[in-house]
Amino acid sequence: MGVDVSGLPVTITNDGHHADFEYSGSSVGNDLTVVYTLDPEQFGLFSLSTMVDEVPDSLPNGFFALIVEPDPANSSVVINKTFSLIIDVSGSMSGMRIINARNAASYIVEHLNPADMFNIIAFSTDAQPMWTEHRVASTTNTLEALSFISSLNADGWTNMSEAFSATVPQFNEANPEHASIIIFITDGEPTTGITETNALRQYVSGLISEAPVTINLFTFGVGASYSRQLLTLLATDNNGEAAFLEDSDFETAITSFYNLIANPVLIHPTITFTPEGADI
Repeated sequence: MGVDVSGLPVTITNDGHHADFEYSGSSVGNDLTVVYTLDPEQFGLFSLSTMVDEVPDSLPNGFFALIVEPDPANSSVVINKTFSLIIDVSGSMSGMRIINARNAASYIVEHLNPADMFNIIAFSTDAQPMWTEHRVASTTNTLEALSFISSLNADGWTNMSEAFSATVPQFNEANPEHASIIIFITDGEPTTGITETNALRQYVSGLISEAPVTINLFTFGVGASYSRQLLTLLATDNNGEAAFLEDSDFETAITSFYNLIANPVLIHPTITFTPEGADI
């Protein structure tokens, strides 16, 4: 932290976590202004808090938001990804849905970081992985992926369990220093393989729990025929979130979400409070 004290009698202490500024003079003719800068190699921390009497609070001590913000210009802190995109290509995905799916997948592949590892798994009655393992996002592999995407057509049933069987074990070879991410896109409910909600939920969570890395699963339902309960459970059980899209929002929503996760800078951060009492 740098401080412009303009020759005033001050004492400054800074231990890297907090700073104290003490003025020891008897009077100041003007308002005292402290100007400081944050180290661009550290995180910026911003907090907002409030008390709202009308809102129930069991503690009751109000609410707060804590924003942790790295330097956006410092690309060196971006964490590489091991990434799988699972695309439903069953018969109900025909028409504009498969076109939007191909467009969204192409956008993602074209915007991977050079050191990212990736794979694409299409599924209907059976699963069709592009490769048997994740590969680096080189020019050659990107062109091969774009060709694979352009060949996708909608046909068959919806075998979600087979899709995850083909996808999750590939993370056994993932770099633990990478962010491990799965995006799962479907427009329907499972019609073959494991079809019961709790059984499929337990099956997918079992596969993911066996992986040596922590996987974040993000699920997207398109249209109106998928199970919100199933997609929500799959995501929240496995460090992710679910989103539900109209056909008109499909391509834009997927590409916008990818832009949010394209350059991760933290993996599974934790926050502790002393003394205890914050309900997160």
